[in-house]
Amino acid sequence: MSTDTKNLWEVLLTILTMAGATVAFLVSWKQWQRGQEWQRSEQLDKFVVKFESDALLKLAAVVLDWHDRPVTFDGRMIDVQNQEVLLALRDHRDIEGVDKFPGEQPTFRDAYDALLTFFNRIELAIATGLVDREPASAYFSYWLDHLVKFDRHKKDSSVLKGMDPAKLVAAYIWAYGDRHSIVRLCKAFKIDAPDFEAARASGLMRSDEGVVEGVGIDTA
Repeated sequence: MSTDTKNLWEVLLTILTMAGATVAFLVSWKQWQRGQEWQRSEQLDKFVVKFESDALLKLAAVVLDWHDRPVTFDGRMIDVQNQEVLLALRDHRDIEGVDKFPGEQPTFRDAYDALLTFFNRIELAIATGLVDREPASAYFSYWLDHLVKFDRHKKDSSVLKGMDPAKLVAAYIWAYGDRHSIVRLCKAFKIDAPDFEAARASGLMRSDEGVVEGVGIDTA
């Protein structure tokens, strides 16, 4: 075998070795990607199971879907009534007296808080890549959209002078939730964020709490 022929075979073997290593890398990469996708799917499934099994989250889902319905909660029957659901959204700082939230209003507030915390965790999971945005949106955007719009609940002239329920929710999120996280999640799910500016203009938010118009994020 001539020197030129030997060198040619060495070059071909080197190329084949590199090609084999590249193929092996691509196969491993694809397997790793599938593994990551599977793990993200598992994490999303955990969120779904939590949402469908947690008592307060299940109550929150009923509140978002109905304005008048009896439901079992904590081993007892409670009535999801439009007036009580709306009154539970009030800012406690604006209510005088000891019994600020009578009846089932404290229970509804607990459900609202649990739902806001849950959405914060979903937003964080998407931001950190723990779950994929599109599958999460496919399941949870329905609930976030109805929370922000609160469109299952009618204006009630006997409740806060017939204030728009969506503005009541916006004020509640501003006072008690992580509004930045909720706005980011709305953006991720491609739904309209709470209109904090409209809530403030309606007198539902304190004048010393700044809002950047059209964005819904405070200046702090």
